[in-house]
Amino acid sequence: DELLAGRNVLLGGPEALVQESSGDGRFFEGFPHSVFGVPFTTGGAVFGAMLLGAEGQNTVWSEEMVRQLSLAAEIFGHALARHRRERALEESEENYRNLLELAPGAILVHSDGIVRFANQAACRMRGVPDPSGLVGRPVMDLVHPRDRAMALARVRRVMVEGSVPPADELLVREDGTTVE
Repeated sequence: DELLAGRNVLLGGPEALVQESSGDGRFFEGFPHSVFGVPFTTGGAVFGAMLLGAEGQNTVWSEEMVRQLSLAAEIFGHALARHRRERALEESEENYRNLLELAPGAILVHSDGIVRFANQAACRMRGVPDPSGLVGRPVMDLVHPRDRAMALARVRRVMVEGSVPPADELLVREDGTTVE
């Protein structure tokens, strides 16, 4: 309970650990005589603990040792928390990418006039087998010459206003045919 509350714990031997736990004690068989526990916390929440054991009935955990162990637990805790955040970000990015790639509508992302991402629906619309046929190409190559001025004006307007309402633009497929 003390560790879950974010406080250091000093326990003497397996008997004390069994009393502190909710189990039957088999897990603690063969544990050392003195155990010091330091919680891993981040943002005030406990998400783990470092338990250190020492042999001998009269182990003394000095104030300096407790300070060093607490510092080590803080460092480990930050590293573990950072790893968890990085993993969560990777999963989020993967989910977002899957959402874009599997969307039934054509999605094409461009910046600085160059296509940076295209999903399979955009590839089908353009008539190319995979995104490599679009990524890296000038985005205006996809727009029919008749509508390029309007498309450029819309891009400029997005840069200033942040968004623009949908508009019909004539697009050009790889084989030269058009798509509305």
